[in-house]
Amino acid sequence: TEKAVRRAGLDYWEHVDLRQHDSFEDFLQQQAPKELWFFTKYGRRPYYEAPFGTDSYLVFGSETTGLGEEFLMQHPEEQKLIIPMDEPAVRSLNLSNAVSIALYEARRQLVLL
Repeated sequence: TEKAVRRAGLDYWEHVDLRQHDSFEDFLQQQAPKELWFFTKYGRRPYYEAPFGTDSYLVFGSETTGLGEEFLMQHPEEQKLIIPMDEPAVRSLNLSNAVSIALYEARRQLVLL
C-alpha cells in the first residue's frame, strides 16, 4: 500500500525517485535499462563479482517465490547473481536483507569509481 511504502522511506523521501510500472515489460519499455542484475538463489556468480555501474538495475523477486524459473530462463546466466550462504540449513535471506546487501555493494563500487 502507499502507506507502507511511505513508512519504509521515513525521512528519506526527498532522496527517493519512486516509479511504479504495471509490468516488467512496461518497466523495460519506459526505462530502457542498459544493465540488469537478477538476484536469485539459482545464480552461480557471487554478487560481489558483478561490476555495478551507474546504469545498473538490481532485480529481486518476491520474498516467497523469488523471480521464477520461467522468468529467469529469459535472461543470460552471467546476469544472475547469488548471495552465497555458508550455512546449508539456511536456504536464503529475507528480501529486505538481500536488497540491503546488494545495494550496499553496488553503492560501494560506485563510490570507488
